[in-house]
Amino acid sequence: MQTLYKNIVAILLVCCGFGDSIAQTNIYNNNKTITLRKTTKVYVNGSYYNGVDSSNIDNKADILSEGEVHLTGDIVNYANNKLFKSDSGRVVFCGDAIQIIRGASSIHFHQLQVNKTGGEVQANADFVVMDSLLLDSGNINLVSGDLDLKSTGILLNERDSARVYGNGEIFVKRFSFYGLNDNIAGIGVYLD
Repeated sequence: MQTLYKNIVAILLVCCGFGDSIAQTNIYNNNKTITLRKTTKVYVNGSYYNGVDSSNIDNKADILSEGEVHLTGDIVNYANNKLFKSDSGRVVFCGDAIQIIRGASSIHFHQLQVNKTGGEVQANADFVVMDSLLLDSGNINLVSGDLDLKSTGILLNERDSARVYGNGEIFVKRFSFYGLNDNIAGIGVYLD
């Protein structure tokens, strides 16, 4: 089974350098860095499992992404890292059923887009959005995870039919400036 993981990652690495790639199954990454170039789009008809070897406490599996990853399944991060390592790149949840964010540590996204035809995204782990969280269609349910927009992230296009809700919390860090305190980070907070 270890050989299968290495082969899948090797095939994905080769494909990612040459344009769009489509995986018709789940992807398992164990202790490797997957690099996606700026113009690359990877479509995963399944889930992405990161750091699947739980016996390896130094598992450094991650994705260095300047491209786009489109998922119909879950993101599961067993490695002790933030998963996506870059200051660009986009992850798109586009399935037609419930999709889950879960893991042992917080998952960092540069841009996150929810463009679902059914179901919702359920956050069972904390996650960070550094640039933008675009809600085209579908909700994010903070079941047992929190959303952190840090000092640069923003919520875009939130409305009744596409929103963030649930038991978790949304964290935002912003400096307050006179006249620039309307709808802070897109979460509907206004300061006088």
